[in-house]
Amino acid sequence: MRRSQSRRALADLAVPAFDVLDVVETAERTGTQATVSSVASALHVDQPRASKLVTSAVDAGLVSRVADKADGR
Repeated sequence: MRRSQSRRALADLAVPAFDVLDVVETAERTGTQATVSSVASALHVDQPRASKLVTSAVDAGLVSRVADKADGR
């Protein structure tokens, strides 16, 4: 997942969108990939909930999904 808009553009979105972006930005700063599992862990939610949050962020155009080169997901 990659961040594609600024926080200023996200002002009208719900708080979970900011939380997902925080996880993505932290992963970018540390040079790791943000995965649904890492979002779940960072936000202390289960994987299905994290998947829904990520899907919402993707649908809103805030992040994009790319295949993991290590496992193809």
